[in-house]
Amino acid sequence: MRIASSFFVLALVASLGSAASALTYQIDQGVDPNAAVNKPKLTVMVAGMANGATFSIEEARGKTVNCSIDVSGANRAYCSTGYHVYYSNRLSLKKIRDKIAVSGGALRDLSTSVVEDTKAPQGWKGLHFVSAGREDVGYDGSMWEFSFTLPDDLQGGEVFPIDILYNSSFVSEDMFGSASYESAESKNMEAYLFTKGIYSDTNPNNFGIDGLPADADGYIAIAVPPPVVSNVVARQRWPWNGLVDVDYEIGGETKGFKAEISFDEQGGAGRHWTATSFLAGAEPTLKAGRNRATWNAKAQGITNVVTGVKATVKLLKLPKE
Repeated sequence: MRIASSFFVLALVASLGSAASALTYQIDQGVDPNAAVNKPKLTVMVAGMANGATFSIEEARGKTVNCSIDVSGANRAYCSTGYHVYYSNRLSLKKIRDKIAVSGGALRDLSTSVVEDTKAPQGWKGLHFVSAGREDVGYDGSMWEFSFTLPDDLQGGEVFPIDILYNSSFVSEDMFGSASYESAESKNMEAYLFTKGIYSDTNPNNFGIDGLPADADGYIAIAVPPPVVSNVVARQRWPWNGLVDVDYEIGGETKGFKAEISFDEQGGAGRHWTATSFLAGAEPTLKAGRNRATWNAKAQGITNVVTGVKATVKLLKLPKE
């Protein structure tokens, strides 16, 4: 049986902590989330950006990132709420005014409580947020605000999920209801939030972030540093046979890139060519460290390249499939 009084829930949270594991929200018979007049949605805000933010390694190491949970679609329609937020255990909470999190303007007229979830699954940390009241004076806007400190040993491509979820235990159950908790509208509104107003396996996100679980509601991502080309040297074979060897070094992740090699004539008419033909088996490669490609200039109809040719190797992003 669902506990309808958040005042009771607040007392339980303070003494017992959070639920042990995430559950799938079960819609009771006769409840229809699509029939809800108020259709609440929770949005994770990261550094002022909806859903998440991406940082370079340089700016992210040891950085404090401010986050919030914002609600929309339920202005003055709720009072009693409870839900969990899980986040990567690589993130560290940074207290705000000596508190692990603070309530935002949306909950200004309600009683609130937050505790750490000591039973979060392996690899995660968690928070349990609760509000309570006797009138529907919960507003749209920021419900909760908290901050993370990013680790110093970040790696390019790391993604830290932030997940809002429904949870339950034998003493309490997460909720999102009005002062008339047993009313059809309150039950429909709660069902809408936990099935359509947050992301889940059945309502996946479409953030397009590699490595982010489909049920995550937000993220902090670390950009992969762009690959770097260095030590480019072009050598024309002698006697001239239409072949030019190009040696170059690659540093960084090259997935999703291709190499473009071009040549500039230094001692002649200042001509410029982009290589499109290469000696079989000596096409441009992108392995870490030293690479060699051999331009077949003769196959491109170029027969009078002079000495002193300079090569440029560019890395171009491939279009996403």
